[in-house]
Amino acid sequence: MKDILVWHQGALGDLLLSLPAVCSIKKHFAPCRLHLISRTDLAGVIVASGIADEVSSNEKAMYADFFREDFLPVSACEFLRKMHAVFVFMKMTDQTLMENLRKHVPLCRSFSTVPQQGERVHVAAYQLGELQRAGISSCGTPRLCVAPLVGLGSGRPIVTIHPGSGGKRKRWDLRGFVEVMEALAEVGPYRFLVLLGPAEREMREECGRLISARNIPADIVSDRPVPYIASLLAMSSLFVGSDSGITHLASMIGTPSVAVFGPTDPALWGPLGPSVRIVKSGCTCRPCSEAASISCTELLCLKDVKPQDVLKAAHEILSEDWRKGGLSGLRGTDHF
Repeated sequence: MKDILVWHQGALGDLLLSLPAVCSIKKHFAPCRLHLISRTDLAGVIVASGIADEVSSNEKAMYADFFREDFLPVSACEFLRKMHAVFVFMKMTDQTLMENLRKHVPLCRSFSTVPQQGERVHVAAYQLGELQRAGISSCGTPRLCVAPLVGLGSGRPIVTIHPGSGGKRKRWDLRGFVEVMEALAEVGPYRFLVLLGPAEREMREECGRLISARNIPADIVSDRPVPYIASLLAMSSLFVGSDSGITHLASMIGTPSVAVFGPTDPALWGPLGPSVRIVKSGCTCRPCSEAASISCTELLCLKDVKPQDVLKAAHEILSEDWRKGGLSGLRGTDHF
């Protein structure tokens, strides 16, 4: 059985958008043992989904040795000699890393995780296209296997809301999310969960105040690990969020999702999944580059997105799921 190494450098959303490529590599070399070097907060889910057999952190001390220009320690050399092939996914190729890998591994390939500037193709499709040129066929978008939380009482269908994003300039207005929750609460017996992570700590007080003032049946779920969040998403009837890694996670789990996009281009960065609605404004200056987004003082692309636009997408996706019988078997809970 061949040992295959895939090295991915990127945030949660970037990793999720690369999973179709990782899955395709594993299928191409089957039977094989695929070792993924990446962030590890989703390692258990990736292994359980059959996308990789082992996941280790790209911050592991030994991996830093691979970027050395002088020599590789014996432990690093022995690790690499076990590998039949190495595939590196980074925004920009590191030549020192590739030279060190090629000294010990028969087959080494490096791929950019993003298309060239001006090339408007989804990043997942771009990576699969690069693999195709290397002789590796696509196996499609994998569905993430996530175990539901055990021991929670059944109750109303759950709607999860993630108003944050690692990039603050990608966040839709918190009051917009609250208005969507309030409107949904008037038409359905939903229980709302507002997911807030370390990047959204400054939002907690305002979020709690707005929810309380409007008497919305919601709980704030703060600073929980990604696997816990994944389990909540797997139990949800609907997810609504900004352009973020959690939004990509929800869609790849298969949770019906509404994603609000501002300056970034959903044609490149849109969530992958069987049931996704993207809401964006008609602002003529969007999408824009990262540099232009940083210098923009108006962010009209987000301000022009109205709660009724998001609510319409939510109603569409809930109605579609209801017709498929999706809501009848979903579990909810009143205790988190």
